[in-house]
Amino acid sequence: LHDALPISTISSRDPNIDFRRVKNLRLFFARYGKSLSTDIDDRQAWQSGDIVIFGGDKHIGVISDLRNKKGQAYLLHNGGQPKREEDYFKRDHPTEHFRVDFEKLREAGLLIPF
Repeated sequence: LHDALPISTISSRDPNIDFRRVKNLRLFFARYGKSLSTDIDDRQAWQSGDIVIFGGDKHIGVISDLRNKKGQAYLLHNGGQPKREEDYFKRDHPTEHFRVDFEKLREAGLLIPF
């Protein structure tokens, strides 16, 4: 994930950086993913496994295979609440939506061959 950070802002790698921070993950997905619509009513745009960021860099989750009655996707996330898979779009609107681009990962040498 260190490769996702802008090189111009890093003088040396810091082993104490928590890689799970949303900003670092957003930078990674911006570089190695496809940026998609944040329109929650565009049902075709949302697929299981998509990455969604809320509030700038405040919260992150993964799109579930479940949908609400309107066809909007559920979110898998961990925000301290008892439910980890829920109809989260009624609580917050996404600011970023990504899908992993495995071709970009392969080209960058980040995929491990099996």
